[in-house]
Amino acid sequence: MTAEIQTDNFKNIAIAGGTGYLGSKTLSALCASKKYTVTLLTHDRNHRPSSTPAAVIEVDYSSEESLIAALKNQDVLISVLGKTAMPLQGKLIDAALTVGVRRIIPSEFGSNLQNPKSRTYPTYASKVAVEEQLVRGCRDSRSTYTFIYTNCLFDWAISTRGALLLNSSLQMIPVYDGGDNTFSATTTETVGRIVVAVLEHFKETANQSIFAHDFTISSNEILKIAREVASDVEWTVSHVNTKEAETRARMAISTGVTWEVFYGFAVRAAFAPGYGGLFDGEDNKMLGIEVMSREQIKAMVKSILAEEDSSSRQRRIL
Repeated sequence: MTAEIQTDNFKNIAIAGGTGYLGSKTLSALCASKKYTVTLLTHDRNHRPSSTPAAVIEVDYSSEESLIAALKNQDVLISVLGKTAMPLQGKLIDAALTVGVRRIIPSEFGSNLQNPKSRTYPTYASKVAVEEQLVRGCRDSRSTYTFIYTNCLFDWAISTRGALLLNSSLQMIPVYDGGDNTFSATTTETVGRIVVAVLEHFKETANQSIFAHDFTISSNEILKIAREVASDVEWTVSHVNTKEAETRARMAISTGVTWEVFYGFAVRAAFAPGYGGLFDGEDNKMLGIEVMSREQIKAMVKSILAEEDSSSRQRRIL
């Protein structure tokens, strides 16, 4: 039986990974709410956003003693550690459970790992291990967890950082499994808003999996939008069979987690029907996260493409 959930008087929040691409957006959202005292955990005190009001504590992620000291008196731990730092999460979670942090949100913010198909993918093994660690650790404990799934990070996926849904440098758009399958998509900025909303619904989200997004969309809809907002570009369509991409990933994984391996499992989990990448929107309603309109999506795509074009021009000049 889980201990009674205390919902009042929590204020102190520690965030790990708050300097990365996604983590910096989450850190900004927490600070902007002005409801919490936020502490940034970092392995390098000099590596911090220059404008953040958050306190900074330097930690050794390999040292249980260092992590326990940093997490004392913290009510909430949010991990936004990236892929390369994922092996560090285990000790961080152990330390949080040891000191009795009341809410632990691990680094998820992607594919639906409650789906039995996606959950078996080797590239998600470390995330699944942390989930299982938390479920065990929060039994009969004052600590609780929330797993937050957002499926595809849309602004990342249509930028050259990710290019899973659009590659402006190659003027190419991948169309998955014919292009009509609808999936959930979320911006990195909204991930921060979702985290804040989860804390505002502390009791309702205790020991729960949360599925929230900005909108649902298909590959063919993205192609249509790109052709509308960047009509001067001759977009090339690349048809991708996600089952074949997964097969290639399984064949290649013996040499390590290369981009091909990550890509094959990621696109299957995010965009193929039956893999949990399409959310019903019920958690959006509970959290108060409004769905973006098609006009808002078009404006965002246009803005990102313009920014990418400007950056490309500057690189050519330099």
